[in-house]
Amino acid sequence: MAESSAQNNSEKTATKNQDQTQDVNNPQFRLLTRVKFWHFVGTEEEAVQKEIHEKRLENLRKELVGLKNTEWQYDPITKHIGQS
Repeated sequence: MAESSAQNNSEKTATKNQDQTQDVNNPQFRLLTRVKFWHFVGTEEEAVQKEIHEKRLENLRKELVGLKNTEWQYDPITKHIGQS
């Protein structure tokens, strides 16, 4: 009987601790929520920055192909500045 009472007390304590961690007014819950939020924001920002960078690289590659295709239309700059 004492063993059953001790088990019930430990279950109540565990439930109480779980309820406290999910209580909005609990400072630990608020801190954990804030940390999770900023972690999520940082992760998403990194993903967006990477996507933007990849798009820039793709646009630069397209520009390079365009420059190579029209290179024959222009005199080299060294000719105009007096070198070679």
